[in-house]
Formats: sequence, C-alpha cells, structure tokens
Amino acid sequence: MNKIMRFLRAGLVIFAGIVILIMGARQGKSMSKDPIDLSDPNVDWSELEVGDHVKMKIEYTLGEFSNTTDDGKEVSRKYSYPRIENDMIVDVIGIHVNAADFAKYDALYDATVDWWEGTTNSVEADPIEIDGVIKKLDNDEIGFHEEYLDGLFSSSELEDSKYELAVYPNMDNNILTVVIGAVITLAGLGYAAYVFIKK
Repeated sequence: MNKIMRFLRAGLVIFAGIVILIMGARQGKSMSKDPIDLSDPNVDWSELEVGDHVKMKIEYTLGEFSNTTDDGKEVSRKYSYPRIENDMIVDVIGIHVNAADFAKYDALYDATVDWWEGTTNSVEADPIEIDGVIKKLDNDEIGFHEEYLDGLFSSSELEDSKYELAVYPNMDNNILTVVIGAVITLAGLGYAAYVFIKK
C-alpha cells in the first residue's frame, strides 16, 4: 500500500513537471513568431487571440483596474489601455504591469488625463514600449475591468472589445520555465525508479 502511494506521489510530480514544460514550450513558440504591432492603426484587434505575440508603443493609458499583492506588498497591476481613433476610444485591452514599472505608468496616466481634459495639447510623458504575449484575465479581473469601463462603453461596445484580454510583457523566462519543468519531471522519474527498486 505504501509503495502504491509513493508511486502516486511520483506520478503527480511527473505530471506537474510535464504541465510546466508544456506551458514554457507553448509560450516560447508564441514568442518566436514576429510580433503583431498593436500600435499600427491597420491591425485589426478583433482578430487578436490568447497566445499572440504582440508589441506596442504605449503613448497614453487609462488607469489601474486591478492589482495583486503578496504579503501585503503590491507586486503587479493591470492598467486599461484604450485604442483611440479620431479622439474616440474604439477598443480597449489590459496591460500587466510589474512593480518596477508602476511609476512610469502612473506618470503616463496623469499626463493622459491632462491631455484628455484639455490641460495640455499632448500627452507630456515618455511613451513605454513593450513586447509580450496576450493572455486572458481571470474572472475577477474581467469584472473589475467592466466596472472600471462603465460609462466609457455601452454593454454592446464592451462585448465587441478586447477588455477580457491583457498584454503580459515578456520577462525572458520561457527557457527558465522549461528548465524547471524538466527538473521536476526528472525528479519525479527518479523518485519513481527509487520506489520501484526499493524492496
């Protein structure tokens, strides 16, 4: 009975390792493709999908609609990025922002508000260039984004937008994810072999 339980534990470890391997490999495959430029007015956002490799030059932004904390410390936020055509917001997508970049996005948001309200003639803040992958927000984040955008979009306009998605900047951790997955898988296989040969 104890041996069966050990095999089950080894199987779970191997399964977890394989899942991590697949995640790293998939994201690596996505990032190997040429990025879609979301700043290009000719790019059709309606064709964007989860896993797409994208890049963008963020010259303005709406505010934060969600954040994540760890032991009471804020570690990441989600900002709302509007697509503006002829001074009108025609679409929107989330942007995942790590703590190191909070100040840059806050400055860009403040400058965006000044420009939108007519205080300045342009967004007087440095643009932010990112390269990343599109992922779907979790259900709570989608709800927060809906609440944040209430008043800017009608319900039908919101349904046609990409507000349920977010761009996650590439952190160059795809190889690390694959390595971690491989190590966990090998550890599970090693443990299974040990259990098998042990009397």
